[in-house]
Amino acid sequence: MLHAEANKLEHTRVEAVRGEARPEATRLQLPAELLTDEQTSGLMEAGEAKFVPSDMDATGALPDASMRAPSAPLADVLIRGTAAASAPVRLSPANIPPTPAVRPVVQPSRQQPAAAQPAPVQPVRPTTIATHTPQDSVQSQLEELAQLTGYQLDYLGGSGAGPVRLHADLGPYSYDVVIALSESEMHHPAFVQATYNPLLTWEVENTSGVPRFTHEALTALLEHARLAPLTPIDLRGYWNTPSFDLGSVASIAELVSAYLAQRGTFTYVLSTLAQQSAHTLVDPQQLAQRLGSGVNTVELRSVLDTLSRPPFMALLPLPGGHYYLRAEVSELLSELSDYTAGVARRLQGMKGR
Repeated sequence: MLHAEANKLEHTRVEAVRGEARPEATRLQLPAELLTDEQTSGLMEAGEAKFVPSDMDATGALPDASMRAPSAPLADVLIRGTAAASAPVRLSPANIPPTPAVRPVVQPSRQQPAAAQPAPVQPVRPTTIATHTPQDSVQSQLEELAQLTGYQLDYLGGSGAGPVRLHADLGPYSYDVVIALSESEMHHPAFVQATYNPLLTWEVENTSGVPRFTHEALTALLEHARLAPLTPIDLRGYWNTPSFDLGSVASIAELVSAYLAQRGTFTYVLSTLAQQSAHTLVDPQQLAQRLGSGVNTVELRSVLDTLSRPPFMALLPLPGGHYYLRAEVSELLSELSDYTAGVARRLQGMKGR
């Protein structure tokens, strides 16, 4: 009877497996002692039970099925498993485990890194120029300029007070420059009546309608006057402009450069003559070849003519353009030094009388 009941249950189990797949949790793993050979083979074919019989011999053969009899609990187990498989599973919100939050996968950016932007270029601001100079410094600069260039200086406002007048006493070439050190001094009568009347300002200041003479131009003009003998004749044209500034001084620098070049040419010719022995003939063409391209023919003739006149008297002009060298150049310079020293002593004696 038990055998028939087990077959019936087995038939029910196979039909349930064919009808619908059961959850993995309802599959039973039964010990081999509870099933017959037919039941074991049926379950294995249906994939419902996986086990290894505990009484399998070494050859893998099972003992005779007649020697085993299913025990009473088999029916209960099979019935409970069948019922669990056929009963629908009802889920409530309380029984549903919370779904873990899915974090979006952030893909790394494939954009090319932005090129480093150069720092913004700051506009270059002009260097701030001081707009104040002590009054005594301005006065000392004007006094030195007058001494180097040949002007007569007067303070029209009294002792050390402006406006300042630079007077060139040159007969028919005479003129005066009255410089206002401040705007208030522009009302002085001498300022209005002067030949040239500039206002002393700075380069950054705008004096529309008023001629000006800048502090920067005064400083640069002094530097050039220390290098070359500038005269009121040289400077008159610069006073007769709306602005005597650094641009004007740049033109004066060309005059100074020309003077220095002439002096350099004179020294170059004299040093070349020093290589020649005394009481010899000087051929200007051969001397020009020795000098090279640094001195042209006109400049060479001018230097040779100067050396042939007092106080040098180094050369004696000859017909045909040649010169006679009277003595060694070093001896001639020594004689010239003695001459100038004697003249200086005489002048000092004349002043002492």
